[in-house]
Amino acid sequence: MAEGYAGGGVAKAYAWIFGIAYLAVAVLELVTKDKGLDLGGTAILSYGALHNIIHFAVGIVVLGSAFSGEAGAKVVARIVGVVFLAITVWNIVAAQSYADFVGIDGELPIAYTIVHAITAVAALYAGFAGRSSS
Repeated sequence: MAEGYAGGGVAKAYAWIFGIAYLAVAVLELVTKDKGLDLGGTAILSYGALHNIIHFAVGIVVLGSAFSGEAGAKVVARIVGVVFLAITVWNIVAAQSYADFVGIDGELPIAYTIVHAITAVAALYAGFAGRSSS
């Protein structure tokens, strides 16, 4: 049965899109690590060594799950969704604590909190939407 996106479903589509996006952000953080990235005077990206390693790891794991089939991508999406939901709450409740933990100097850019929330919602949707693959 064809399930849509490249022979997969929502979870595989999520894995392709968010895996590539997290790898791109990790590379962009490395390229701009000395000065960060601002847009209209608002910080968009800030480098933190652990934060960058996490972005690379998330990108690799999520993208890799696209190759494991829909069922595997759903499992990874569920785990990523729960973890990023917790990270989003941490960002909202204690942003400076999170920034210190992941090695970001200064204030945590609000863009990270927004992206972490979007990641959580998309991953949870991808992980729990539709019927399970057999």
